[in-house]
Amino acid sequence: MKHILIAGPSDDPFRIPQITRAAVENSGGQAFFSMDPSDIAACDGVILPGGLPDVDPSNYGERNTACDVIDPGLDMAQLKMLDTAAASNKPILGICRGHQLLNVYYGGTLIQDVAELEIHRFVPDVETLHNSVCVPGTPLYQLYGASGIINTKHHQAVRKVARSFKIAQLWFAPSISAQERRRFLSRVQNDEQADGSDWCMVEAIVHRTKPMIGLQWHPEHMIDAPSPGTVDPKKLFDYFISLL
Repeated sequence: MKHILIAGPSDDPFRIPQITRAAVENSGGQAFFSMDPSDIAACDGVILPGGLPDVDPSNYGERNTACDVIDPGLDMAQLKMLDTAAASNKPILGICRGHQLLNVYYGGTLIQDVAELEIHRFVPDVETLHNSVCVPGTPLYQLYGASGIINTKHHQAVRKVARSFKIAQLWFAPSISAQERRRFLSRVQNDEQADGSDWCMVEAIVHRTKPMIGLQWHPEHMIDAPSPGTVDPKKLFDYFISLL
């Protein structure tokens, strides 16, 4: 059995730690919580979980203009965990905040407050769903094909994508034309710089050389509270465990 370290608090008001652990165990792994970098050696892979607070903008060279609560101490602790895991070449899965932290660690930036709040928002106990486009040649495309419905629980997102990563999944606002979508996807596939925006949101990234994947959406919530017509969230955890 593979041992997966969840590098985050073991409890929060929204049950995110508990349902993340349950999702790991549903795919045959064994999860434990730790914020001690020395415990990285005892695990096969690391999850940077979702949840609050926002990532402090000082970590990516900006001042705070639109964040809610920030916790620089938590940022520092998780970045130290990430530093140790990356140096050990451990597979890493970042979910929502964890996805954003991965991008920031490698030099990317964030949108501090997404403009499209009708879809991209966090409402406890409500699954807000939307379509997504998966980029050919990436694990997300292998798992889900060209598109699929996912959930959304966030108000921040990736803006500048760190060069160590490539975009694997996107959400396009309805106002983005089919031609513009094709043009953007072409840039991504041709490895041209194509950053996220309020209307063209980065839903997943994969590291170019290391076993790391970041997701803006919450597959653990989709396992805990299934919705008809969505992608199969268990496939994502199965894939991650296959990297270990």
